[in-house]
Amino acid sequence: MFIQVAIDIPSERTFTYAVPPFLAAEIALGKRVRVPFGRRRQVGVILAVEDASPDTGGKEIREILDVLDPEPLFGPEELRFYRWAASYYLYPLGKALADVLPGAGQGNRSDVIDPGQGVATLDEVSQVPVTAADQKGSGGDDARLETPGSRTQHHHTGGDRQARCLGHRGGAGER
Repeated sequence: MFIQVAIDIPSERTFTYAVPPFLAAEIALGKRVRVPFGRRRQVGVILAVEDASPDTGGKEIREILDVLDPEPLFGPEELRFYRWAASYYLYPLGKALADVLPGAGQGNRSDVIDPGQGVATLDEVSQVPVTAADQKGSGGDDARLETPGSRTQHHHTGGDRQARCLGHRGGAGER
């Protein structure tokens, strides 16, 4: 079994690795794997699983070292979106995945991610009360925004200095 892996490096390339038999049952698209990369060990993300040996032009195919996740972090639909976004923004796929997936660029066994754990819904987030510390400004003008739940949220508008700069340029005017 062979896999295509995206690694967090500034390159568009993906890399082919062999899967040792004792790890074959754990392989799936969207899981992180630890791989040998030059003289280092890197964490990559599985993009494809292949049964047939790919044409490597005579280069040796190295084996992966470990599978880091019990469940895939994304499926084929998400991968299609990540590929599109990386292409659209001219950004290497391996770097894009490292940026959007928690722990994709690192990866100790202690960094195992359970996709169902610790995910807050929007409803849960909206239930978090705003504290006095949240409402205290960071030194500038503060605006208070009323939300449908009639809680006051803090919104920093940029302060007097920004208003003076904008006013001087003919933007926001003097206060």
